[in-house]
Amino acid sequence: MPVTRWDARAMSAIELPSLHDVSPASALRQRGLPLRGHRVLLVEDNPLNQLVAQAFLQQTGLEVETLNDGDEAVRLIAHTEPGRFAVILMDLHMPVLDGLEASRRIRQMPQASQLPIIAMTASAMPSDRTLCQEAGMVDVVTKPIMPVEFIDTLLKWVAH
Repeated sequence: MPVTRWDARAMSAIELPSLHDVSPASALRQRGLPLRGHRVLLVEDNPLNQLVAQAFLQQTGLEVETLNDGDEAVRLIAHTEPGRFAVILMDLHMPVLDGLEASRRIRQMPQASQLPIIAMTASAMPSDRTLCQEAGMVDVVTKPIMPVEFIDTLLKWVAH
């Protein structure tokens, strides 16, 4: 059952996903592979989603750098040495530059042509998955995030 939390800035209730009593640490123990020491770039415009994702990712041992929109991600990756990030987690719907266009631009950079970009979205339609793939994203994680599936996806691409 989702937990409701009041967001005073938005003056509305926001539903947070239930983690179904599965912590990142226990999910990782089930998989037997550590993520510790790898760095991910989280690109998400919603501050509450940023906090939830950062907390979850940090519990897995990942180092997290967070940006607010696709334009910030494109500018950072353009000036980043290969290998700084193991993976990019990219929201699709953001102001300034959406995740699809940001992914297209990142894919054109030689230093990031093989950097895995994983979409994070509430849109789970097959057409959305196709758009993500066409933009150069390697996988899609749907919100609300299911911890074990999310960790499986991270392990697949971080160890890639």
